[in-house]
Amino acid sequence: MPIVLGGEHATAVPELCLAEAPALLACAIGEGEETAVELVEALSHDRHRSLRDVAGIVFRTPEGPCRTTPRARIRDVDDIPPPRWDLTPIERYLDGGFSFGVDRGRTMPLLATRGCPYRCTFCSSPQMWTTRYSTRDPRLVVDEIEDYIGRYRATSFDFYDLTSIVKPDWITAFCAEIERRKLRITWSVGKTPTTAWGSRSPDRRRYPNHRNFLAPAGTVAPSGNTPPLDDLWRGGENDAD
Repeated sequence: MPIVLGGEHATAVPELCLAEAPALLACAIGEGEETAVELVEALSHDRHRSLRDVAGIVFRTPEGPCRTTPRARIRDVDDIPPPRWDLTPIERYLDGGFSFGVDRGRTMPLLATRGCPYRCTFCSSPQMWTTRYSTRDPRLVVDEIEDYIGRYRATSFDFYDLTSIVKPDWITAFCAEIERRKLRITWSVGKTPTTAWGSRSPDRRRYPNHRNFLAPAGTVAPSGNTPPLDDLWRGGENDAD
């Protein structure tokens, strides 16, 4: 059975992955939804199709790794179908309290955005996502939350986004939607409000009291020491949608 690797690590060092894992056939570079479908078609249904025709991969050949044409980013992330959690043993994870944040009950993972417009010195994100930052419709994100509340009795939500709080207008609309629907939940993000509205943010003056709407909507944000974060921060192109 062919083995394909994707994600941040495979995107950052695909040649190294192929060298260190002899059983590995290919690495998917960047977003994998469309690449995975084309790879499956090339390896199963379409015997005459070459892996060289599949955009966004690095695959093994007798002559060495071969890198194909880069794949364009998905423009509308709202078009991506929701995760099929019903095909996984999700109850085992929920009952075990497995999450990447503080255990606050039955917790489901979420993604509301993709990418990051910045170029931090330590991060491989520009290789994985470029610096294009895309957001889902906040109403659709809250629809997903309500679905998980109904189907899985979820009470808390972990956002796995690289940078959840980049666009203040988006996060305020999201919090307002939670409040409008009177959802009593907690949710945590991987970035602190001070990262988004820090000393370099042009939106700091527009939203001086951002914590006043984040906390009532159920936010649980990890803390960070701002000066060291500033040392690691680099501005990128203005690619936020």
